[in-house]
This record gives sequence, C-alpha cells and structure tokens, in this order.
Amino acid sequence: MPCGHGTKDGDPESFSRSHVIHDWFGSVVFFSLPRIALAHAVVLEDPTARVVSGVVGVCTAAMSVWYAVAWERDHPNAGLIQRAFLVVALGWLAFLFASSIR
Repeated sequence: MPCGHGTKDGDPESFSRSHVIHDWFGSVVFFSLPRIALAHAVVLEDPTARVVSGVVGVCTAAMSVWYAVAWERDHPNAGLIQRAFLVVALGWLAFLFASSIR
C-alpha cells in the first residue's frame, strides 16, 4: 500500500549505484565518529575537551545502536534518531574546531 506521495512501502527490488555508495559512506560515518570522539577523549590536553569528547563518544555510540535497531524495525523515528546523531557528532566537531582556534 502506498504511503505519502505515491511511494510504495518496503524496499525496492534493486538500488542505484549512488544509493549503495551513500549507504556505505553513511556506515563509515556512523561507525567512525563515536570511535574518533572516544580517541580524542584520551589524547586531548584540554580537560574540558576530553570530557566533552568522552560524553559525545559514548552518546553517539549508543545512538548508532539505537538507530540501527530502529532502522531494522522500520521504526518511524529512525530518521529522527539519525539526525540527532548528526547534530551531536557534527556539533562536537564544531566545538573542536572552535576550541582549536582559541
């Protein structure tokens, strides 16, 4: 049965090359950013940046698992969880860049 704007439910029989590439690179981002944040929690000299990085690493790791479970279950909030992950992770990167300028 179609959902909004004539889109059919479920996955298509095949995916475009750009879709597959997007999925692969998305996986790299979702699995790498928590690990990078946790690594920074160990190596940064600034104690505030270490704590922020550690918290972000733990939160984004948990959000990655939460998103993966929601995606597999076709939960309607999967996209919201994904966006929240990106806000936290990219906000952390902005924090690092801003703190390195000072």
